[in-house]
Amino acid sequence: MSQDQIDYAAVLEDLKKRREKLDAAIAAISLIVGEVAAEAATANDAPLPTTVQTDAFFNMGTRAAIRKYLSIVKRPQKAIAIRKALQDGGIHTVSTDFYAVVLTTLKRNEEFVQLQNKEWGLSEWYGGRIRKRGKVEDGKKEGAEDQAEESGD
Repeated sequence: MSQDQIDYAAVLEDLKKRREKLDAAIAAISLIVGEVAAEAATANDAPLPTTVQTDAFFNMGTRAAIRKYLSIVKRPQKAIAIRKALQDGGIHTVSTDFYAVVLTTLKRNEEFVQLQNKEWGLSEWYGGRIRKRGKVEDGKKEGAEDQAEESGD
């Protein structure tokens, strides 16, 4: 009977290794089906990074730091997670409500797109889609061109 005993520590370690590979595979397949069109798989199939270095956003503006963070994690994130990552990454702020600063930056810049699940991603991940009055639209911007047409210019 002692020959049939299971080494649960070895089984657990094997399952953890498999989970890491499954997470990487899930991320890759998510890209294929269009959740994120950014390149997520690395050369060694390592899982995507979830943390940032403590000085990753040092001396950066909010917009540039958000862009860099989303480029690092390569998947959409909720605004609260972005705020935390930026602060953990050393961004300097004197704001008493940095979450509001992050959310305003996300809403006002067309390079960021809000998904239906309230996560934010880079618009380049979604085929260059742009936002129009808070919605994601395919095609070109219609702001200045429409106004010029209306005024007869």
